[in-house]
Amino acid sequence: MPAIFVVLFCFVTKTLASLDHLDSTVEFQCAQHCPMQNRTDIGHYDYACDYKCNIAQCAKGCKLWRKALSLTCQDACNSTAERPTTKELYCVMGCNDAITKYFTQLRVLLGLPPAPALLADSLSATSLKL
Repeated sequence: MPAIFVVLFCFVTKTLASLDHLDSTVEFQCAQHCPMQNRTDIGHYDYACDYKCNIAQCAKGCKLWRKALSLTCQDACNSTAERPTTKELYCVMGCNDAITKYFTQLRVLLGLPPAPALLADSLSATSLKL
């Protein structure tokens, strides 16, 4: 039993260390993607937010993705409960991009879980044990 605990502890410790590295990787990759996000250079901006502003808002969203895990990206980027501005939409895009990158890398890191297996003699008319 102690050997199993040590192996499990090592796996969990290694996984948590990988997750810390994953956080910074997600933010970096997301921020690198911001200039290409929805073609920010084509002029989809309003009078209050130009190309550089849109990229800055996207990068802001890249940093807010952890907060959005317990809220939504729109709530994390919009401090008021009003309809989001164009500027805030670029923040939401960055946040959504970061969350997508996070879950994609998390799936790769954790891999597929093993298929469940039925325990011998555990199947009854109303229950089963895996």
